[in-house]
Amino acid sequence: MKEIDYLGVVNSDAILANSHFTANRIRSIYGVSAKVCYPPVDIEAFNILEEESLREFRKSFGWPLILSTGRIVAVKRWEWLIEIMSYVVRDFPAATLAITGEISKENVEYIRKLLKLAKRLGIEKNVRFLGFKSQKELVELYNAADAYVYSVPKEDFGLGPVEAMACGTPSVVWNDGGGPCETVIDGETGFKADPYDIKDFAEKTMKTVEIDRAEISSKTRSFVEENFSCERHMKVLEETIQKLR
Repeated sequence: MKEIDYLGVVNSDAILANSHFTANRIRSIYGVSAKVCYPPVDIEAFNILEEESLREFRKSFGWPLILSTGRIVAVKRWEWLIEIMSYVVRDFPAATLAITGEISKENVEYIRKLLKLAKRLGIEKNVRFLGFKSQKELVELYNAADAYVYSVPKEDFGLGPVEAMACGTPSVVWNDGGGPCETVIDGETGFKADPYDIKDFAEKTMKTVEIDRAEISSKTRSFVEENFSCERHMKVLEETIQKLR
């Protein structure tokens, strides 16, 4: 399978990568160059909602609301977020860490371990697993959140931070060279934490919560519109295909 994989890549007429991080990995493994074509975000669906429409929705969570989304599997290192939250609640006792993602027989045991960790750290009331959410529900959560956190190490791209920023919410990611480093501008659309410093990530999360939302939301939204829209994605894709004709 390794040989088939190698031949399939090196004999391709064009190679697209979902980030510069992935493109560099392709170069080191296969010795070929790849063009970066960022995954698109539907900026019409993932948008900034009116504040008035979120008031009732926010009441079901403590303040601040810290959100994370994605597949709940061990390789994503969700236990780091639980540990990060144990620092956050020292300054924000009512804070809620809301995690979305399918809960199934494949990951339920892992989720139990995460809940046990939260209990051992004394923050079980601050952590909520919300299960699978529809796109509409995700948009509401992204808008309601005071900070979006993504603690996955060396992620190839990471769509969650970009979707959150499209909804006006700043993101916190690791400054580990992974894909999210390309989607978050440190100090402008969110923050990058020292890898893999749990305390620093917690401090960056609390710093994010204290940012003036009205000021940063326009920056995050504009950044996503410029770099991660469907139009931008299709432009790169079409240019690549045209060159092959």
